[in-house]
Amino acid sequence: MNEAGTPYGGFTVLVVDDSSTMRRLMDITLGQVGIHVEFADCGNDALALVQQRRYDMVFLDVILPDVDGYRVCKTIKGNKVTRGTPVVMLTSRDTAFDKVRGKMSGADTYLTKPLDRAVLMHTINKHLAVGGTAAHRTTAR
Repeated sequence: MNEAGTPYGGFTVLVVDDSSTMRRLMDITLGQVGIHVEFADCGNDALALVQQRRYDMVFLDVILPDVDGYRVCKTIKGNKVTRGTPVVMLTSRDTAFDKVRGKMSGADTYLTKPLDRAVLMHTINKHLAVGGTAAHRTTAR
């Protein structure tokens, strides 16, 4: 546990999804373990936000109303400031082609909806180092 009394207190993630239901689910689920969650409901807003601040992780839907998640991921991973930020594709698209396309765009992990909480927590554990050792710790804002 950290100073916030939760396993992931002090970490901030960006959830990019046009579904208000999915944004709410992620807010509740991640909030329970102390992760601060910010949201974007389209690709252009997500790209603007990642330029304004550093996130410890980005959860990114593929199907967005403007720029698709693959392009958003490619842009994040192509920027020297944000390329190290873990990007987790979180989408209903689960064909082999989609998964390969996600990896080719730079996604660190590709998860499909409906989201299994155990898989989500495993992914968070994989990408966020508890205890303040994560490379992208958002302490300076």
